[in-house]
Amino acid sequence: MPSCISTEALLVYALSLLPTIEGRYALVFGIRMGLTTGCAIAIAILGVLTLSIVLPAILPLAHRIAERLARQGPLSRIARKYLEYSERARHRASRYTDKYGLLGLVIFVAIPLPATGIWTGAIAAFLLGMSPEKIRAGLLVGGVISVVILALTSLGLSL
Repeated sequence: MPSCISTEALLVYALSLLPTIEGRYALVFGIRMGLTTGCAIAIAILGVLTLSIVLPAILPLAHRIAERLARQGPLSRIARKYLEYSERARHRASRYTDKYGLLGLVIFVAIPLPATGIWTGAIAAFLLGMSPEKIRAGLLVGGVISVVILALTSLGLSL
């Protein structure tokens, strides 16, 4: 059985940073690769923590770059796709955040459904004008909840 300090653990951490996979699905990969449940959960939450800190810091710059690239150049199509996705994310998340604020962001990130999660929540919260501190808190709490939900429901774990 691989330990929490292994190639498998590093791969699970890398997966936890990817859009659509994030911590909640990296957890499943980790267990399937032979990591203990506790180790897989810890690594998944480490990925949630990393994204919660990094995304609010880099999104303003990434968004400005995408806006510039969308106007011209070989990457304009990719940049426009990102901006279209960002607008859809903002619209989806606003249903939660307009009514519930920070708690709405937590709920949006925690729901284990397609087109929700840390990446989408971070982009939406940024576009909705939430402060970086609120975004970090919402991503962290919602991301941890999503890992716990997946651990409890999909893996049949109990508290």
